[in-house]
Amino acid sequence: MSDVTIRQIADALGRDRSAISRRAKKEGWPYIEEKARGGARREYVFAQLPPSIQKALHGDVVASLVAESDALVADLVQVRQRIAALDAEIAAMLKLRGGDQ
Repeated sequence: MSDVTIRQIADALGRDRSAISRRAKKEGWPYIEEKARGGARREYVFAQLPPSIQKALHGDVVASLVAESDALVADLVQVRQRIAALDAEIAAMLKLRGGDQ
């Protein structure tokens, strides 16, 4: 993980952005200002964030990956079911075709 925004940190901690911004300012978290639509946004250097913040962000990433993999597994199950249905249709067509000869 590289740089993170206040929004990502707030989401990971389940807190509002203003509280995280105040904490970042108070604790002097290093950041890089990036140009953004309507001004600039701060991106905080992940490796220099407090360990508790890093841990929460890792947990958030893991949870996202688990949810994403669950969705992919569900998609795979649907694809396999569709393939099985198509195989059955092909087998039925071949059987009919073989019966006509």
